Amino acid sequence: MTKEQNQELERISFSLSTHIHQYLMHYVTVADAKASGLLVLNLALITLLIEHQIHLNTILCWIAIIGYFLSSIISICVIFPRLPSGGDGLIFWEDILTRNNPEQYSHEFLKIDIENLISESAKQNWYVSSVLHKKYKITRYSIVVFLTATLLSLLSVWS
Repeated sequence: MTKEQNQELERISFSLSTHIHQYLMHYVTVADAKASGLLVLNLALITLLIEHQIHLNTILCWIAIIGYFLSSIISICVIFPRLPSGGDGLIFWEDILTRNNPEQYSHEFLKIDIENLISESAKQNWYVSSVLHKKYKITRYSIVVFLTATLLSLLSVWS
C-alpha cells in the first residue's frame, strides 16, 4: 500500500470513528430523554393518585404509588451520568482533566499520531457503547415497573 493510500485509509477510519461516536451520543440523548419523560410521568401520576386515593381501592392505589416511585428512582439512575474512565486518554473529558493544565493536554494531543488517535477514538466509542447498553437496560426495567404500576392504578380505579 502506498503512503497516500495509507493516509486516505487513516482519514476514512478516523472519520468513521467520529461518525460512530456521534451516532452513539445521539442514542445516549434519546435514552436520557426517555428516562426524563418517564420520570415526569411517574411523578405526575404519583401526585394524582395521592390526591384521589380516598376514592380508590386504597391497597392497590398505594402499591401503584410505590411502583411509580420505584420507576422514578430507576429513571433517575438512567439519567445520572456514568463516568467510566481509562485514566489517561485524550478524548474522554474526565481523562483530559487528569492533565495539570491546558498546555500539557495540548502538547500531548499534538504529538499523537493518527493511528493512536484512531485507537483512542475507538476506545471512547467502546466506553460510550457500554454506558449506552446500561442506560437502555435500566430504561427497560423502569418501563416494566411503570406499566405494572399503571395496571395496578387502573385496577384501583375499577374496583
